[in-house]
Amino acid sequence: MRFTRGEEVAARHDVQRRTHTQIRYRHRVVGELTLQYETLRVDRAPGQHLVVAQAEPGSLSARALARLSRPA
Repeated sequence: MRFTRGEEVAARHDVQRRTHTQIRYRHRVVGELTLQYETLRVDRAPGQHLVVAQAEPGSLSARALARLSRPA
C-alpha cells in the first residue's frame, strides 16, 4: 500500500486531531466569514500545534477569502 506524505505521518501517529470548531468573523473589507478550524498536536514536537482554518468550498466565505488573497 502506498501512502501520501500526510497519510504516512498520520499512520505513524505523529499528528493527532485535537479540536475542531467553527468560528465567525466580521472582516472590515469582505464582511462575514465562517471558518472551520482544526488544531492538531504534533507528538514528536511537544508543545507544538498546527492550526488549520478553511472555508467550506464554494461558500460565500470561500469567495471572500479568495478576494482577500488578491493583490490590492
